[in-house]
Amino acid sequence: MLYEKLKLEILAAREEREQQRLSLNKQSSQTLLQIGLNLPGVDKSPLKGKALLRWALPKLQPVLPQAQLLAQGTDLLGPWAFLSTAAAAESAKQHAVNVEEAQPAARLLDIDVFSAQGKVVGRKELGLAERSCLLCLRPAVECIRLKCHSLAALKVRADELLATFRS
Repeated sequence: MLYEKLKLEILAAREEREQQRLSLNKQSSQTLLQIGLNLPGVDKSPLKGKALLRWALPKLQPVLPQAQLLAQGTDLLGPWAFLSTAAAAESAKQHAVNVEEAQPAARLLDIDVFSAQGKVVGRKELGLAERSCLLCLRPAVECIRLKCHSLAALKVRADELLATFRS
């Protein structure tokens, strides 16, 4: 029963974040970036995870024209922030990928980019490979879907990456 309650709470937090994103997208005529963490396990807000998100913001803002922090906080899914920019969505996504690949721990960042019309711009639109799994070279979505790795192994790897993080 505890698992079901947690699952419902996580789904509610995702829905709340999505509603906030939709609202911000409607209010702005600019590209929107949603920055969060992609951490396995229940603890979505470890100290170094919060520091990682704080590290990412100043890496993005100087390279994105007219970048503006719209909102930030922490919820059941962990720390998050929304930025708007006058940059084209494809350009913003390239900068986001550069930050996600800037150091090993940055692999745990999840930076989604949405056009002013609310369309998600992914790595595929830039001709880039899908994000790889934390533990192997296969695409992460494939390993998640097929449950190729245990949660414990994924958590150990995420903790190792966070341990290497230097701001």
